[in-house]
Amino acid sequence: MRRESRVLVTIVVLLAGCGGRPAAERGASQGQPAVKRAPSPPPPPPPPAGESKTVQPKPVERKAATVGVGRKGHGYGTGPIATPVASYFRTKERLAFMQVAQPMNMYHALNGHFPKTHEEFMEEVIRKNHLKLPELPAGKRYVYDAEKAAKMSQYDPNDPPLMVEWDAESE
Repeated sequence: MRRESRVLVTIVVLLAGCGGRPAAERGASQGQPAVKRAPSPPPPPPPPAGESKTVQPKPVERKAATVGVGRKGHGYGTGPIATPVASYFRTKERLAFMQVAQPMNMYHALNGHFPKTHEEFMEEVIRKNHLKLPELPAGKRYVYDAEKAAKMSQYDPNDPPLMVEWDAESE
């Protein structure tokens, strides 16, 4: 009985399309037109000769490092299999960010202030306490906001000074 239920679950998973070809390929092979992406805009023209090109800083976006910023747990859709998988990854992220609170508050109690730089935060709080922050999608990075931390009296995992930063153009 147990073996039959395992076989049945395996068949259901395979029929649901887990690990199959992307939807665009399946549609093209079934007589439906493949989804086409819009072409990227052309690069800006070079400046006229004799004019110096001013370097514009890349626009950067920041978001608080809270549940949902990690690489895993996105794009699974919904359903009896996908929803628990996405919830599993969100729960792991929540636990990882909650674990930062105690070392941060301990650091504050011992030193009278929170870390003053990103490097100090990563070394004294993350590395020394063997914490593992959730893996981020490509092009995103963690940034510690020392100014925000200086205004805090206690670390709040719901409004942390730890941010996720990325180039706005890459989105």
